[in-house]
Amino acid sequence: MMRHRERYLPDYLVRVLEGERIMPEPGRPTYFEIHGVPYRGELVESEGRRRVRVYPERG
Repeated sequence: MMRHRERYLPDYLVRVLEGERIMPEPGRPTYFEIHGVPYRGELVESEGRRRVRVYPERG
């Protein structure tokens, strides 16, 4: 079984989530697909920066 590690979305994809109104909120992940692969996104705020950590979901 292949394990995927957590990753952070690049800024341009974060802007896409914001534009689609599916940006995660603290404690409220969102679910979306990238190239047909399902992901769960969680908002991480640290040092004044907002980032989205993504985890592959099992389809």
